[in-house]
Amino acid sequence: MDNNESAQDTFMSIVTSDTRSKIINDELTDIFFLVNFGIICGVISFFGIIANIINVIIFYRQGFKDTVNISFFTLAVSDLLSLIGLLWLSLCFFAPFRFADLPFMPTDVQYLTGGWPHVIFARITGWVTAFVTVERCLCIAMPLKVKNIITRSRVGIVICVIVFFVVGSAAPAYYTSRFDLVYFPKLNKTLVGLVFTSDRGQVEEVSFAINSVFCPLGSFTAVVISTVVLVVKLNEKTKWRQNSVADNTKNASIAIKEQKVIKMVVGISTIFIVSFTPAAICFSAMALEPEFRVTGFLRQHQQRRHVRLVYAGGHQRKPQHLRLLQDEH
Repeated sequence: MDNNESAQDTFMSIVTSDTRSKIINDELTDIFFLVNFGIICGVISFFGIIANIINVIIFYRQGFKDTVNISFFTLAVSDLLSLIGLLWLSLCFFAPFRFADLPFMPTDVQYLTGGWPHVIFARITGWVTAFVTVERCLCIAMPLKVKNIITRSRVGIVICVIVFFVVGSAAPAYYTSRFDLVYFPKLNKTLVGLVFTSDRGQVEEVSFAINSVFCPLGSFTAVVISTVVLVVKLNEKTKWRQNSVADNTKNASIAIKEQKVIKMVVGISTIFIVSFTPAAICFSAMALEPEFRVTGFLRQHQQRRHVRLVYAGGHQRKPQHLRLLQDEH
């Protein structure tokens, strides 16, 4: 009884201090999540899934004789899986589903079943995009040697390494997070929710450099540099071919086909750069300012989630969650 009362007192004191430190109130936060995640992301994800299913079918029917088709097929598949995760995340934040009479808390469950799968496959898409742009750079820089350097087997190995690396970098998130029965005071219910291990802070300190800096920003930087080089080299090649009188019809048709592929790659890379720039700014801010991370002061949504852990069922776990919370505050 004393343990339960102590846990409740700690819970209420943390809720009070958390309320004072909030930058925006809960109602405005809920509206933001509903509009951004529950509606906008859901609509975009739905149409994106349809478009990527079409892309997967097209690239599969074209075959994998050309190495670039292997990369494009992988891009379509990873983007499709990323959007499926995002659609599930959006559904979990959609008010009618979120407040339905379910045995679990959707906004908690989506963290491991929708949020992180979306991030994993989005990062795979980023690294494969970087690989494709580097491959096209080699096609322009070393047109006679590139077919011996970039083979189908090597492309397959590179893609497998990318998948293994990205999935491995996300492993700490699944190690420190799990589902358990959690009491939700506002609902007065005990549901399946998200809880964190007591060593989450220490694990994230180690994994942050790889998982939140190198993995997302590395692919972004590689795509930006490769795209700039690709555009410059493409313009140089175009001017050279225009001034050359030795091109025959066959070489000219090959050059036109190659230019179409390169322009397609540049288009994909440009879309990736524009879309990922806001995320790159956020990741850079987290690297420069620790308080901007989810374990820092500016973590309003995560704060409320951690507060719930104090009241999670089973007082064998309470000391660990209390210690985690005290370390973070």
